[in-house]
Amino acid sequence: MSSGTVLGLLSLAGLVAGVASGWAGANSDVLAHPVATGVARGLFVASAVWVGCYMWARRPSLRFARLVVASGFWFGATTMIASADPSVFALGRVVVALFWVLLLYLFLSFPTGRINERKARWTMSAMVVMTVVLWVPIVLFAHRLPIGGGFVDCRGGACPSNGLMVVSGSATVGNAFSTAANAWAIVILVVGGILVAGRLRGGSRLVRRTLAPPLLAMCALLAVTALRVALSDVGTPGVLQATGWAGRAVAVALPFSFLLGMLMGRLLAGEASRDLLGGLGYEQANAAGTRDVLAHALDDPSLRLAVWLPESRCYVDPAGAEIQIPAEGSGRSIWEVGEDGQPMALIIHDPALDELPNLGDAAAAACRLSLVNARREARLLASIGELRDSRGRVVRAADAERRRIERDLHDGAQQRLVALQLRLAVLFDQGSPDKAVLRQLEAEAEAASDELRALVHGIYPPVLAERGVAEALRVMALAAPIRTQIDAQDVGRLVPEIESTIYFCCHEAVQNAAKHAGIHATVLIHLREHAGVVTFEVRDDGAGFDPTTEPPGSGLSNLRDRVGAAGGELEIYSAPGRGTTIVGSIPAPRGEQHRRSRSGS
Repeated sequence: MSSGTVLGLLSLAGLVAGVASGWAGANSDVLAHPVATGVARGLFVASAVWVGCYMWARRPSLRFARLVVASGFWFGATTMIASADPSVFALGRVVVALFWVLLLYLFLSFPTGRINERKARWTMSAMVVMTVVLWVPIVLFAHRLPIGGGFVDCRGGACPSNGLMVVSGSATVGNAFSTAANAWAIVILVVGGILVAGRLRGGSRLVRRTLAPPLLAMCALLAVTALRVALSDVGTPGVLQATGWAGRAVAVALPFSFLLGMLMGRLLAGEASRDLLGGLGYEQANAAGTRDVLAHALDDPSLRLAVWLPESRCYVDPAGAEIQIPAEGSGRSIWEVGEDGQPMALIIHDPALDELPNLGDAAAAACRLSLVNARREARLLASIGELRDSRGRVVRAADAERRRIERDLHDGAQQRLVALQLRLAVLFDQGSPDKAVLRQLEAEAEAASDELRALVHGIYPPVLAERGVAEALRVMALAAPIRTQIDAQDVGRLVPEIESTIYFCCHEAVQNAAKHAGIHATVLIHLREHAGVVTFEVRDDGAGFDPTTEPPGSGLSNLRDRVGAAGGELEIYSAPGRGTTIVGSIPAPRGEQHRRSRSGS
């Protein structure tokens, strides 16, 4: 059976129960003002069931809606007090006493249907215990049952006797318990009124405006009932009649006050949602700013924002102090904020905000958006800082490389060429050069050419430009100072920038291994290309080191900068005694030469 069918049947049953309760009250020979009392009773039963069904339909998970429906049917059962039969009347009076227990629970649990505050729980527990403790001897010993509010107003003040009394001759004891029940009802109602006043006074603007209609109606009903119970033995008939009429009017209005509170809550939830989305801009893209905007939009100064720290696996406030998650019954509620199944934050707030429709979802969405923006801004700032540092290192590395080339040219090929020039000048002055001298000059010219060729090879090896990175690494391995193996399969030509980045990263990694791993170490280079990404891995079985002690500006930093400039990432794994592994991955668009060769084949 669908939920709509269930609610339809409940609404129909509420109408039938209301008509039956009103008819029984209007035709009662016991109740004062039977027609007015019957109409009031019927309206209360039907309206409570209908309002509860409407709230249930709008919020199927709302427990309070079910309690409102139950209160309507339960109050319909109190119609037994309209009977002139003493036993039926007495049973109806017991049902009325239990109805006040249910009404107090509604009063204390609005709008969630659950009592969260400890004082309210104590009050509810005391109400249940004392109702049982007092009413058992009342039913057993009292000739007359205590007055039960405006709906138990007998003609001439003479209600039927207690038809459930089993021990006669103890009227004094029974009356004493009745007086105690009246006194206890006054106390418990006053305490309940104080708790309600505290909720209204301490709540936010949203909470006050949402809870005010039903809670004020409840307070009025409890106040009128407490006054009537207090004056039941000493008040004049006119005063009792006036309080009875007031109680009927307030009771009939009570279910509609629930509906009014719900409608106001929906309106306020929409306004708060707009305030949230409009108030969270980039200037509030941090935990502190997000908390302030949430507290202002929800008008909850007690609101706290707890941000999840994955590395510490705990929640902290905007200042970084750890926050303990409120326990159930602490008087605080929680909205969880997450992204892709991972926790981001908790919004700790007034429990009354839970029943403002869709407000929790709007607050979580706005908080998520702000925190994501804050995270992105932090990452952007960090990236800018890393880029600035990387540019500085690249400039310094380029300057150092330029000075090295100048030094190599000055100390090597340039010196040889200057010496060769001087000797040629001497031979020109002598007129007839010796063949041996010419052969020596030829050897020096060839040595200078070799030095220039080696220098140019170090700047950009010709084999790299002609045959690609895989073949260039194989040639490099043959001349490496330590044993080097290359595993590069199915790697075609790439754009020159990517090929040079991979080649020189591997070349520098091999040089570092030769310098630090030892001459007996072995280097293995893996090169793979898959799904538009080329991955290279340089692994040695040397002494290893602690990567956390890597100094800024070291060769490994240069590797990261070079790979980062190409849009890739580089990771270094090492530990003392376990060798070193360098893994880089770079997006690898195909080179034009490679495409032409494939299209031509």
